[in-house]
Amino acid sequence: MARGLLNIVGPYLEDMEDICPGAGADFLALISDRVSREIRGENI
Repeated sequence: MARGLLNIVGPYLEDMEDICPGAGADFLALISDRVSREIRGENI
């Protein structure tokens, strides 16, 4: 699931990095946290 999500948002993150370096990594960390919580069944 996480791999598929990365495939979807990957191009967006690359564009974000071009505009604001470092922002893409922060956004990816946020997505990873949310996916992990969802997998564990926690409320988001």
